[in-house]
Amino acid sequence: MLQLREGAKLDNSTVIDAKNLSLTFETNDGPVHALQDISLQVEKGDFVSFIGPSGCGKTTFLRVLADLEQPTYQPQPADPDNSF
Repeated sequence: MLQLREGAKLDNSTVIDAKNLSLTFETNDGPVHALQDISLQVEKGDFVSFIGPSGCGKTTFLRVLADLEQPTYQPQPADPDNSF
């Protein structure tokens, strides 16, 4: 789940702020890196669309944002470039 780190403040117009998310699935054939170092900031009123070929991670990223999948890496508050 994406959470605001202690002391961090988002602008009132920021509705999504995801930073450096990665997700790796373990399979019988080895790891599948579905997302690697993905960041997105959406402001109130923005129109956003995800466009790309099948299998590039669009739905996986949306599932992470909806808290239906947990990222395998999300920066911790100690990371200097972390918003969360």
